[in-house]
Amino acid sequence: MKKARLFLTAVALLFGLLIVFVSLVSTNQVVSFEGSQASNLKLYFGETILPDHVVYPFVAAADRVLLWASPPQEKIKLQLAYSRIRMEYAQALLLKDDSILANHALTKSQKYVSLSALGYLDYNLEDNELKQEIIKQLETNIAQSQEIIKQFSVCQRPLAEELNKNNQALLNQFLSN
Repeated sequence: MKKARLFLTAVALLFGLLIVFVSLVSTNQVVSFEGSQASNLKLYFGETILPDHVVYPFVAAADRVLLWASPPQEKIKLQLAYSRIRMEYAQALLLKDDSILANHALTKSQKYVSLSALGYLDYNLEDNELKQEIIKQLETNIAQSQEIIKQFSVCQRPLAEELNKNNQALLNQFLSN
């Protein structure tokens, strides 16, 4: 019995490590037009871990694992939280004059709020409180995105502007129901 338990524990541990490895490998690196890495990772202490931090890929991997393991309604709530967090990252990165990573964080924020809204619609949830939270987050995200987009160069704007249009369409759909 102990051998079976030990074997199952080892299999579970290997499976967990595999998930972390796949998440780390699939984490996007921001690349400039010339093909070189657009930003160097840094090590700093006593501050929020932003996408420019050395351990950020581990944070992103943990986020992915949590999303993967969560039931639908909890997944939507996590996506809303991740949307708010990524928006804060975008604002902080702009303060650090890193518009490339700020743009990446902003578009992640926009995608997370969009995924939460689409998930709510796909799962046909009847939770009015969650619906109102999604509407509020869509409104906030759209407004904050518009302000941040103004600070980007012209070539950095198209994806964020397109995601904002998509989120506006989702907001209109939620408000019409």
